[in-house]
Amino acid sequence: MRDARVYHTATLLPDGRVLLAGGECDSEAVPPERDPDDPCNATEPEVACVDGFSRTTEIFDPTSGQSTCGPVLATGRASHAAVKVGTDSVVLIGGRDASGALATIEFVTV
Repeated sequence: MRDARVYHTATLLPDGRVLLAGGECDSEAVPPERDPDDPCNATEPEVACVDGFSRTTEIFDPTSGQSTCGPVLATGRASHAAVKVGTDSVVLIGGRDASGALATIEFVTV
């Protein structure tokens, strides 16, 4: 995985890739040094781990064994549910963040 995370979701996409979304992270950990040529540098937030919850998603391709960055979440969340909607969207439902239980949803388009 690109980013260390626990209590995230892993959703199988129609093309066989897997969307990893949110989760808990260590906001005090030093982020790993990334390749300056990584195209994700332009889209990933400067601070991906906010109050212990990840705002990042990544897309894992089991054929190549590689992960690439996915869309950035509006809200970092963990222990949420994820449901595939149509061919290119996943809805993240509820979960929790630093303030407690979330009663929100967020659509992620891949």
